[in-house]
Amino acid sequence: MKNKYLTRFKFKFNCLNVNKHISSYLYGLRSYEDIKPLRLLIHPSGKCNDSCKYCKRNTDPKIEPDFFGNRDYIDKLARDVEELGIKDIHMLGGGEPFFYKDNMFYFLERLRNVDTHTRIITNGKNLNDSDISSIVKDELVSNLNITQSTDSEEMAGKLYQNKERHTHTISLLGNILKYKKLYNKKFPQIDIMFVLSNLNYNKIDKIISMLKELKVNYFFMQPLRIDCDDYKELDLSEEQKKEFLVKIPETKRLLRKANIVSNINDFEVNDDFITDSRDYKSVIPDTILTGRHLKIGCYFPLTTIAIHHDGIIPKCYFNKPLFDRNYFSISSLKEEIRSAGYLDFVKNFVGGNCLSSCDGCRICILNEMREIKKDFINFKKKNDILVNCP
Repeated sequence: MKNKYLTRFKFKFNCLNVNKHISSYLYGLRSYEDIKPLRLLIHPSGKCNDSCKYCKRNTDPKIEPDFFGNRDYIDKLARDVEELGIKDIHMLGGGEPFFYKDNMFYFLERLRNVDTHTRIITNGKNLNDSDISSIVKDELVSNLNITQSTDSEEMAGKLYQNKERHTHTISLLGNILKYKKLYNKKFPQIDIMFVLSNLNYNKIDKIISMLKELKVNYFFMQPLRIDCDDYKELDLSEEQKKEFLVKIPETKRLLRKANIVSNINDFEVNDDFITDSRDYKSVIPDTILTGRHLKIGCYFPLTTIAIHHDGIIPKCYFNKPLFDRNYFSISSLKEEIRSAGYLDFVKNFVGGNCLSSCDGCRICILNEMREIKKDFINFKKKNDILVNCP
């Protein structure tokens, strides 16, 4: 009997439905052999068109292979997404997703009529007015997450390769709002990725006021990465950290007034989150999810598959060394997730038998993953839901 609750889900423009669907799938999972990727994380490219001082990404133009530089790979990926019924696609990291802009739009057009939630984290540097018009009018992207860590061109010159990046980003945000009104569209939802540094920690209130007028949905603040070359140069001093924490209540008030959601509570609850230097395992206690049939320790490998720009399919997105397959050499993702090696790996996460390689895992800092845990617990309390799950 088909689950009526699940058939009501629509995914393309509602990430909450994606989370609920993943939670329902986890609750009803009968065997590790029944796993399927509902979420796909992709590094479209290892190349970037910018050189941020807080990032040490490889910008070598000779890097090969590069996923979205090849339309054959893109065609295969689009077929896999449809065949597996993937509900959520994140395109992020590695480099700039729109580095191969024409190929990215080719991929988005391939999925135009597929009910999957599509998220892209981009610096926006390659996007122009015409691109934004297409994204909005044709509903090509569900969620566009744009990196914006500055309040002026002066600050942009200290963080980015080109100070005009700031003005360009503000222009893009303005155009998104313009075309949403013109085409009477509510999507894409717009998020801002904000990297906290000693150049901008005291400018956040000003930036929030600016984003309020541009109808930004989510303001995600993240600390400097501990492995970047200029980490110490841009890191907050102890006094600056204290100043930032003291101002959190006022910042929260401004966010509410601007109707912008944020992860600022992460900083309030865990003040060492400011510098990204904590022991991640101590942040949120391990949770065993007791489903209808299985006990699940870490649910991430049961729901998510990742592909790096070089084709590597890591068994866990956050631990690249644990891989033995390459997307460019397999016929399909279905083949990969049914392989003996992948299933053996997944066994360790049923019943809570996580590997030593999980030490220091960062997955619990992702807000949406916490929401999935909450949904899972809510499903468990309801007896009339989730008799049959996909």
